[in-house]
Amino acid sequence: MKKTNRIVLMTATAVLAVSLAACGGSANQPLAPGSNVADNQNNQNNQNDPGNQPEEVPTIEGVGIYKGQIDNNSIEIETENGPEAFRLGEGMDELVNELEDDARVAYTYEEHPIEGDDSLKQLVLTKLELADDATGGAGSGDTSELPATKTLTVTVEGVEEEREAQLETAEGYALYVLDVLDFDAAENKLTMSADESLQAIITKLPSDYNTDELRLEAEEKLAGIGNVEELEGDQAMTDAVLHLSAVNEEQASQYIVKEVDGQGYIFEIETVPSEASEGFEPAVHATLDSIVNQ
Repeated sequence: MKKTNRIVLMTATAVLAVSLAACGGSANQPLAPGSNVADNQNNQNNQNDPGNQPEEVPTIEGVGIYKGQIDNNSIEIETENGPEAFRLGEGMDELVNELEDDARVAYTYEEHPIEGDDSLKQLVLTKLELADDATGGAGSGDTSELPATKTLTVTVEGVEEEREAQLETAEGYALYVLDVLDFDAAENKLTMSADESLQAIITKLPSDYNTDELRLEAEEKLAGIGNVEELEGDQAMTDAVLHLSAVNEEQASQYIVKEVDGQGYIFEIETVPSEASEGFEPAVHATLDSIVNQ
């Protein structure tokens, strides 16, 4: 009888030990050094608290000029704030290989902080495409985003005047035309309303244009009119890459190369002595200065 009782007691003890071990596996796990039960509970609460989840990184859109690859993982884009380095996102290698230098691109990127210096950010591209294919991006050149009228500053004999101009569009660009001028979008030509012999022809240049070659072309054209002079400083059009002029008793011609957000244009201005000519040049310069890429 005593032997039977000892067997029953040993069996019950073994069952109890197994039960305690099972409970300890989930409820009584060893704590990390320096931690306690309260710390573990706080960690679990923090993980479930939406306020402690990582913040979403905002995306930023822009349009700029692709300047080439810096290395296999990054490229340079001329933005409205100057040249910036961008890290390529996944799957962008093929597009970058097809891009030509100075191509106009639309891009979307995220700013990631650089560990150790909060003032520095790594710009990571999430989207990249040719600007002509972009839809709805910032700076995409959609005329619906442009106001129908704009006030231009016209300088006449050293005096600045504010005049209202109307939005006009052509193939690949838009501009604001003052009321003393007429614009023919099909011929890319501005003329003086009072005298059509006063005109300016607009030519949109390819991305790979060569300024030196254009200079030679301009000098050859203008040499038939008179002595070719290069205008600089206040005499030249604002931000002109090249501004040449030639004058004789019967006519005056100007050949201007200007870049607008990385897109090159030629402006060829022709004037003749007339009552309207004094007002034509200031008006046409202000109008040409208003060009926006499309």
